[in-house]
Amino acid sequence: MKLEKIWPGNLPGYCNIPSGEQWIRLEKLNLFIGPNNSGKSRLLRFLFSAPQNKMQLGVGEAFQEASGKLGNIFDIIKSGSRILDFDCHEFMAIYNGDCKDSGALVGSIDSLLKLLSDASNHNMHVMGGHNSHLFNDIRHHAQARYPGSAMEAFSSLRNQVNALKKHYIPILRGMRPLGDGTDLFYERTVKDYFPLAKESELEIITGFDLYKLLAQFLLGQPSERERVRSYEKILGDEFFGGAEVTLIPQYGKDTVAVKIGDDEQFSIYDLGDGLQQVIIITSAAYLERERSIFFVEEPESCLHPGLLRKLALFLLNHTGHQYIATTHSNHLLDLAESHKDVLIHRVTKKNTSDGNSFNIQECTKDREILADLGVRASSIYLANSTIWIEGITDRLYLKVIMRKYLDSISDGSRKIMLEGFLENYHYAFVEYQGGTLGHWGFDDDDDTTERLNASRLCSDAFLIADGDILSKSQRAKNLAEELKDRFHLLPGKEIENLLPISVVFEAAKRIFERKKSNTTAGLNIDDLSKILTVNLAKSSHGIGYHLDKAFGLKGKGKLERRVFADESGTIKDKVKFCKQAIEVMAEIEWELTSDMVSLCENIYSHVALKNQ
Repeated sequence: MKLEKIWPGNLPGYCNIPSGEQWIRLEKLNLFIGPNNSGKSRLLRFLFSAPQNKMQLGVGEAFQEASGKLGNIFDIIKSGSRILDFDCHEFMAIYNGDCKDSGALVGSIDSLLKLLSDASNHNMHVMGGHNSHLFNDIRHHAQARYPGSAMEAFSSLRNQVNALKKHYIPILRGMRPLGDGTDLFYERTVKDYFPLAKESELEIITGFDLYKLLAQFLLGQPSERERVRSYEKILGDEFFGGAEVTLIPQYGKDTVAVKIGDDEQFSIYDLGDGLQQVIIITSAAYLERERSIFFVEEPESCLHPGLLRKLALFLLNHTGHQYIATTHSNHLLDLAESHKDVLIHRVTKKNTSDGNSFNIQECTKDREILADLGVRASSIYLANSTIWIEGITDRLYLKVIMRKYLDSISDGSRKIMLEGFLENYHYAFVEYQGGTLGHWGFDDDDDTTERLNASRLCSDAFLIADGDILSKSQRAKNLAEELKDRFHLLPGKEIENLLPISVVFEAAKRIFERKKSNTTAGLNIDDLSKILTVNLAKSSHGIGYHLDKAFGLKGKGKLERRVFADESGTIKDKVKFCKQAIEVMAEIEWELTSDMVSLCENIYSHVALKNQ
């Protein structure tokens, strides 16, 4: 069950923007961002500590999935208002995503289950009552096709609502022993923030209980021991460069030791503060077997920005829980650009005549939040390396090719290292146009020419040039002398020539089938198969030329008939063809060519060198 919306029953002073939505929309990872004293931590604690039966939840998607098993019964409910004691309007409000307290959610489900049970009971007789004729209609469908799967789905949903677990990870957390062995972080957190709550109802994670947690799993069932081993494996791969990591509850000490690779084991509190924070959060999340919602205060505490991003990706990729976190870090914001299950909420404090009020506004991709975090252009560093490419299609193809290359690597440690390189952090793409390449200079020591100095604009450049540059005077030779290992000349006319021939053939077929009849008149699609015998990678002609040649056309020329080629023989409508080719590459089996492998190895060698 995924929570889509949440709101505590009694939250004075807070309002949502737009005002018509008195709830907070949720994805898997949800970030509360705002300046100090904006109210975001207070909001987090309200959400965590709200009584279970007063917590308002939106579970529309899960409710809709269960309702899909009702068949015709759902249509009857949808058109009704009340069927005996069952409130159709309440049911449909939940179905449509309204936020309801958990008591109302469970009550509506229980009422539906009773209705279905009564309708399936041959001995049940109804005399009068609200819309008893609708009950008889439901009975007809229920007895004709017993709605067991629907009842099972709704029963499971009810149990998940009732068993919803909440965990709070406060800013006061750590693994260094304090005092006489009691959890002083826990005691301080309860005293400051939850003095009226029953401690038995509070799941607060400070890192103090890691020994107990590990001992419980390692002394438990085989599946529990295996879960710890799995956690240690992922921990080593994601945060320790692929080294083997072992967490050891030390007998008689009530502390945890850690062993990394071939190093001697040592007490975990001697580990770096940032990695202690990582283990506190990831161990609690990964070893929690029941679907939960975690409320985390400032996960960036003590973490390098790169490590913080890895922590967020661990939670997204290796756990099934949902997370709400407060943060002052701008380094998590770009996750919302690339991950649909990351959501950002901006919390602001307003002074009004009635006192302070707090606004909550969903603001994913809103640049104003950078100002709230104090981020200015001068505080943002460039990527550590850049890859220069001739245009947008080069970038789109390279993303697919580089991903395929990573998937093909069998060396575990190298694969982990290369997969850790992040676009726009470890490297970034720079697009140039072939006609403007001569305007750029790549010799860092040459300040005498009138060319633009690339090193003054961006980080160390690795330049990929189309093979047709060889026909342009001394340009290829000059670039090779200036860039040396940072220059890669494609063997064919352009990057499209690197595509596997099967991909070019299938993409061309699909595009040809969509072309207008006056364009394809007199041509036979089967002739496209002639392209399969052409060595595109080393050809000085574009793939448009070869595709048209397969039809018996000239392949280039302003006055000649063409289908796929432009005047020069390169592919016409490059972006359209690129998108079609990428779609094909996602659907059919294809292998990296030797030229693709060579290009990827050169790119990653450069990125690795510049990120040592």
